[in-house]
Order: sequence, then structure tokens, then C-alpha cells
Amino acid sequence: MNTEKQNILIYLEQLKYLAIRSHYSCEDTFYSCPKSSEGCCNESKGNECDCGVDDHNKEVEKTYEGIKQLLENILDKNYKIRKIIK
Repeated sequence: MNTEKQNILIYLEQLKYLAIRSHYSCEDTFYSCPKSSEGCCNESKGNECDCGVDDHNKEVEKTYEGIKQLLENILDKNYKIRKIIK
């Protein structure tokens, strides 16, 4: 893998981790998302995410994978073209 491609993919990975969110957590855990690190003391909420983070993070992952695939294809074609020109 060439250095240019490695650097672009590293930056893309950094963007992904900046976009990933954690579950809503409140000092009063009654109001926290059941999937938050502190948990939720409101048993009526169940165990599923109720703050939207699971859906958000799925979209981040989907977008990341799509952009990564496109960039890899573009960079591979560009690299092959440069090798032919030289």
C-alpha cells in the first residue's frame, strides 16, 4: 500500500472515531440511556438504546465503509495510471 493511500485511510479512520457517539448519561441514572456506561435505574426502559446513538453509530459505520471503499478504488486506479505513465 502506498503512503498516500495509507495517510488518507488513517485520516478517514480518525474522522470515524470523532463521529462515533456514546450513549446518553445523566447524573441521575433514571434518565440515562439503558446502554450508557453507568446504566439506567429505570427498569421500565428495558435494555435497548433510547437515545438514538445506536442508529447514529450504525450510519457513521455505513458512511465510513462507503467512503473507504470509494477512496480505495479511486486511489488504486490513480496509482495504476501513474505506474503506466512512468
